[in-house]
Amino acid sequence: MVKRLRCAGRVQGWRQILWRMEGAQVVWYGGRDKGQDVSVRLVHPGSGCGKDEHHLVTVAELKMHSSHLNKCSKYFETLMSERWKKLSTPSLEFVLEVQADTECYKDCFSRMYSPLRKGFKKDVKYSLALLKVASQIEFHDLMVSVSQYVSTIKWSEADEIRIREYSSSPDFPRNHAEDLVARLGLDVSEEDCHKQLCDKIHQCTRAALCLDGTAVSASSPARAFLQELLMGIGSSISSDFGKTVVMIVSREAKDMFVNVGKECFEKDFHDVPNITDKLLALSWVLETLLKAEVAEELVQCIAHLDIFSKILGTQTTFQSKAFKSAAFGMSRLVDLMYSQLVAGRLLLKIQDRVALLKNWNLLLRTHMKKEGVRSTTKTLFSTFPLKQQLELINFQRETNEEFIAPSSFATLVKKSWPVMGSKRSAFQPIAELTNTSCDSTPSVTTRSSKRNKPSL
Repeated sequence: MVKRLRCAGRVQGWRQILWRMEGAQVVWYGGRDKGQDVSVRLVHPGSGCGKDEHHLVTVAELKMHSSHLNKCSKYFETLMSERWKKLSTPSLEFVLEVQADTECYKDCFSRMYSPLRKGFKKDVKYSLALLKVASQIEFHDLMVSVSQYVSTIKWSEADEIRIREYSSSPDFPRNHAEDLVARLGLDVSEEDCHKQLCDKIHQCTRAALCLDGTAVSASSPARAFLQELLMGIGSSISSDFGKTVVMIVSREAKDMFVNVGKECFEKDFHDVPNITDKLLALSWVLETLLKAEVAEELVQCIAHLDIFSKILGTQTTFQSKAFKSAAFGMSRLVDLMYSQLVAGRLLLKIQDRVALLKNWNLLLRTHMKKEGVRSTTKTLFSTFPLKQQLELINFQRETNEEFIAPSSFATLVKKSWPVMGSKRSAFQPIAELTNTSCDSTPSVTTRSSKRNKPSL
């Protein structure tokens, strides 16, 4: 920002400056004709440049006491200390280019006579203009007061944008606006800010999953925070932020799934502490990630865990109502995973999709209506390559799972049967089988004939 401040020539040898005072207001501070020895003329920027250098358009003339200027403004203190050495005149006149509304300058200079006065307007735009004026004349106390005021009041979105724009300008008084700097987060490096936010998300995730030892309700602040954070994270938030949040939540959830599964495998699941609460927490985080459509990392992990389907799909007869509810909730999420896979909203590799159907379908089949299960399961099965379909059919025979009906299987075989060429190599497997069968009989006959020859 340009700071123009001149001493007007009332001493012989100084070039005279012609003032244009059309409509300019004269403001007396400390009372009219009370010994004011300094005049500060406020002029428009650039009004004294070029051929009109000596014809400045004055918008206001401020009558001040040098003692107040010297005490409150470091800028005027420096200037007057140099001028007093050169001039013997009892009064001084200065020119100050206005960089904000004139009212802000009048307000700023009036506060030199009432330093404890607050009374800032509840308008961020005006307060920032006042801060800019205080910075221009280096009125440190006012800079601190205004910045504290702005840092205290509530901001609208427009206010915050305006404040951040000014904070990035070269004339922002950073050293005299500590509270405002802190609220804007400018006192923390990007690396430290990133670490603090990641730590907080990690802490909330553990609280939401009851990993910090505290009981959590369905409407807990930690869960509400994570749900709000994850909703729409794939499209409306920066990629770095979205990936980091999903990674933190998914890894905590993966560790919990693996640890609970290990506990259930190593001992009777009845003996696992708080098993129902753990299952409910796992269902919550899986459902949250599925609804946000960012569950790939978690589902890729749990697809290969068969312990939950075995426990929840076969051992719920004599369990509590809460445990049965947890089992049903998990089966509902299996159906949701299958549905998102066939809709293209959950993207997994073939081996992960096959493992998910193979390891979790028992749970779905146990707790959900058979018609719905068949529809979801068969639709997912139909998206697999032939090789994986045949593997699952063999698995179906061993576990009595119904991935495909016999009629559909017959249709699949007919549709998938390769079109053979006329070359003999195309029928080589059948030929080998035929040759093997034919060769076996003569060999037996030959050996039998050789054995019977001596007796003859």
